[in-house]
Amino acid sequence: MLQAITRESKDVSSRLMGYISSCKALHECKSQQYTAECLKKEGKIGVAVRVVSQALSDMKKSMPKEESWKSVFRQVVDDLSAMVRKYEHENDFVWHDKVPCAYEPPSSPQGVKIVYRIPYQPQKWERTLVFKL
Repeated sequence: MLQAITRESKDVSSRLMGYISSCKALHECKSQQYTAECLKKEGKIGVAVRVVSQALSDMKKSMPKEESWKSVFRQVVDDLSAMVRKYEHENDFVWHDKVPCAYEPPSSPQGVKIVYRIPYQPQKWERTLVFKL
């Protein structure tokens, strides 16, 4: 929505746009880290290595211009690098799982039905309400 507004008018500052895009990149990185951790728990360490590697390359591409924000990005890049090394080492020694060339996340989350429809059957005698006009 913000990108659509900035195309039409120049009322939004470039620093704010930079801040929002860097927050978006950090949020995507965190979600990929959590996805990788879940994949590792499921025993799909090769896919987890690919997800973390992709997150690392995306973070390096989206380095912000502001120096104060770069320190946060560098810390995240260091964490991701350590995570990639750890996962690759574990995969080489324990799992020997194949690392795919690309990872496509599932298109939509799979839902579980937790509520079922029950037909209504009144327990006592009910009468319809009739209003006098």
